[in-house]
Amino acid sequence: MPEEVLKKMGAFEFQNKTAHIPVCTVDELASADAIIFGTPTRFGNMCGQMRQFLDATGQLWAKGALIGKAGSVFTSSATQHGGQESTLLSFHITLLHYGMVIVGLPYSFQG
Repeated sequence: MPEEVLKKMGAFEFQNKTAHIPVCTVDELASADAIIFGTPTRFGNMCGQMRQFLDATGQLWAKGALIGKAGSVFTSSATQHGGQESTLLSFHITLLHYGMVIVGLPYSFQG
């Protein structure tokens, strides 16, 4: 995102503090054994930046490069009923289109 937008959001300082953390590229996804995606919830769905990232994976999908890989998703929002469940479910659709095996904690998990 442009610096001006990050400043308006109050996120510019945070981005500078976390700039040393490596960011995965689309090309690196194919070499992973498992992929765990994290995204904030925006109106019950993944954030736009994550959708844009996933939309850039068409070549991987066409080649079947992610078929059989373990995949999972985590999310958060600022409110208790902020759409976390629908975000996870809608994200799972993308993983299924890739042919990934969805891995997660069952409802019975009490941790």
